[in-house]
Amino acid sequence: MDVRTQRLVDNYVGRMGIALLRPVTMLLGALLRRDHRLTIEKEIVWVKMLGGGSLLLAMPALLGFRRAHPTVRMVLITTPAVKPFADLTGVFDEYRLIDNRGVGVLLWTALVAWIKTLRAGCIIDLEVHSRLTTVFTTLTMARNRVSFWLEDIFWRKGLASHLIFFNRSSGSFHFYDRIADLFEVPIASRAECHEALMRAKASTGDPTPTPSQVAIGFACSELGRERMLTPDQWVKVFRTHARPSHRRFVFLGGPGDRADGDAIIAALHPVFPHLEFENYCGRLALRESVRELASSAEFWGIDSSLMHLARIIGLRCVSYWGPTDPATRLRTDWDVVETTHYRKIACSPCVHTSEEPPCGGDNRCITALFEPASIASDWTPIAYPRRRKHLVNS
Repeated sequence: MDVRTQRLVDNYVGRMGIALLRPVTMLLGALLRRDHRLTIEKEIVWVKMLGGGSLLLAMPALLGFRRAHPTVRMVLITTPAVKPFADLTGVFDEYRLIDNRGVGVLLWTALVAWIKTLRAGCIIDLEVHSRLTTVFTTLTMARNRVSFWLEDIFWRKGLASHLIFFNRSSGSFHFYDRIADLFEVPIASRAECHEALMRAKASTGDPTPTPSQVAIGFACSELGRERMLTPDQWVKVFRTHARPSHRRFVFLGGPGDRADGDAIIAALHPVFPHLEFENYCGRLALRESVRELASSAEFWGIDSSLMHLARIIGLRCVSYWGPTDPATRLRTDWDVVETTHYRKIACSPCVHTSEEPPCGGDNRCITALFEPASIASDWTPIAYPRRRKHLVNS
């Protein structure tokens, strides 16, 4: 299932599940009066279904748990797409995969994961908006169920035993860290996360950065493709940031990003014939991409998991933001040299606050970054267009 279908299923099926479970759960809670003191037993279960980048944002808290409780079994309920990012944290002992690539396999794998998790001591739901993960964690009947709530997600009250307020206008990492605070666990530093990342990817030590190499992260997940830049916009990025010392540019991403990478390189070649471009999209596994990142001196890209990996490694970063405010994703206390490009317009940020971007895919917040300030300041929300704009091959 694509992301749009998953969100529709989560919305409607999740609503029905919550409507049925909430009164029953609240009644049983009043009658049974279970002991909900936060103690860590032999196992702690985490839930993260979408967004490898979000899992990396939570890495300081997760690594803090791992170091504070080295004998506790850390279990992650997730999808095949997120598992490679979880592997990089080096935190988890077991994965219970829910395969979301089809209805039948989704139901079967969810049932298997539920049976294995039934009556767990503690389960922590890292999904901020999902209704179905709320239904799942409630049905496990775990003694402690830790989750987030927002101003419009009041329905988790009565279903979770411990709730943490999540403010969408603040850094999301603050609230992942708050989970660690609940358990009196100190979070890990960027240097500790870097060390764990290098160890988890099973390399023979840190690769030596090449001063002339820059890693390019131009792609992102299906959740918010409005973040992406067009080939012409990437030409402008290179005009702004390319220096004489730069020689080699490696484009990183998944198999589905290869065609878009080729389109960007085709636009760059005539303008920068003296530079070397390599499209590694689909040719490198995630662990190999991390090694390529660590071999680079800089990272240029958009809001994506690769950018969060580059920051953990400590690369000099140049990032472009539109539908997301960088203040909600970047830890300012980390010793990272970076330049962020963000111009707030009336409808930005939107990706993480709206089911559908107000522009319908015409990412004018990104376009505003490359327009004169006098023009960009006039950009305002518009009605939904009839057809979505294809962001890269336009």
